[in-house]
Amino acid sequence: MGGSLSIDKDFDWAKLSSITAYNRVHLTRVEDTDSSPNESLEFTYDQTSHQVTQELRLASPGGDRLNWIIGAYYFYEKVDYNNQYDSLRALRPSFGFDPSFGILFADHFFHQKNWAYAAFGRADYAITDKLKLTAGLRYTYERKTYSENIALVEPTFSVPVVDVAGKISNGNVSGDIIANYQITPDAMVYASVSRGFKSGGVNGGVVFDPAEVTTFTPETITSYEAGVKYQTPDHRLTLNVSGFYYDYKDLQVYSLLQPAGGGIPKQLLDNAATARVYGLEGSSALAITKNIRFRGSLGLLSAKFTDYRSESAANDYTGNTLARAPKLTASLGLDASTPISSNLALFGSFDASYRTKVFFYPNNDPRFEQPGYWMSNARIAIGSQTKTWQVALWGKNIFNKKYYRDIVDFTNYGFTEPAVGEPATYGVEATFHF
Repeated sequence: MGGSLSIDKDFDWAKLSSITAYNRVHLTRVEDTDSSPNESLEFTYDQTSHQVTQELRLASPGGDRLNWIIGAYYFYEKVDYNNQYDSLRALRPSFGFDPSFGILFADHFFHQKNWAYAAFGRADYAITDKLKLTAGLRYTYERKTYSENIALVEPTFSVPVVDVAGKISNGNVSGDIIANYQITPDAMVYASVSRGFKSGGVNGGVVFDPAEVTTFTPETITSYEAGVKYQTPDHRLTLNVSGFYYDYKDLQVYSLLQPAGGGIPKQLLDNAATARVYGLEGSSALAITKNIRFRGSLGLLSAKFTDYRSESAANDYTGNTLARAPKLTASLGLDASTPISSNLALFGSFDASYRTKVFFYPNNDPRFEQPGYWMSNARIAIGSQTKTWQVALWGKNIFNKKYYRDIVDFTNYGFTEPAVGEPATYGVEATFHF
């Protein structure tokens, strides 16, 4: 549930805008984590968040050699978790309450408030008719308070195990510089340098040791990118090529750790000191005729931890590949149409995409990887030649390729929990444009 209010005021020299928004989300979910008739591991999630944002912007009218915008931003969020974790209930008749063996029922309460304040500015300047520079700068200050309570709950008693509270705050400067040069009306080269960040925070997952309620620092990235965009004068061929290099500091990394004594895995978000990602991307489209168009893309990626000694995980992941980072991605597509009467046309499209294997965890455990796979989609439609209306039959993953979106490690319980990707899916749709 939510809403927003926008107010604009035009002056001769600038435009003042105000955007106010509120959003509330409530999630309740019961999860049979072991996905079996056994009552081995069952989670109940009850989570609520409230957000309020306010942004003020003052912008030049635009269309001049120099264009600019300045503004301020406010963000407030309150998050409440009330979760329950039921572990190895099926063993209770034989062993009773035994937290050391993971036989327990836990109540988990987590409360957090976030405040963020930012001031920003951005300007672009056309040095010549072909060369334009753009620069932006933003300062953000954030403050968070949190509390976490976890107790082992039984019918006749309760054992508090975690009761902690704290606060964190940080400030950050981010921005970018971009240069665009229009070589010809159909060709442009560009280069950019930018710096961004992701907020720090606290691990609010279920733990059974107060010392494991750890905080993580903001993540920063300095990125460098250059590329070219080209289109033939007749618009039949489009080609885009770019190269990039990302330098991460304090990269935030998620892990799921198995406690040495057994029991519910520990969710950990901590910082890798440094990581680097670089690669090349290209995309192209070629119109063979007015009604037939081929398209394709290719991506090459190298993503490695250059320094990651996880103190909480007691492991050195330096040199490992980042999670969910395929070394190669590629796609091919075909779009075609043909008239079947004076007003009607038949439209068809097919695309296939490929990605090499990815790891789901930073330890690069081969038990938790998704091998490379192809995915294919298709669509056929009949409609007006002007595309004002269409009725289409579509299919996704039409060859029913089995793949995993994630694999969760529950080794201590004797199983893993794969999240299977969408199977072959088909549907019918109708579109109308007025």
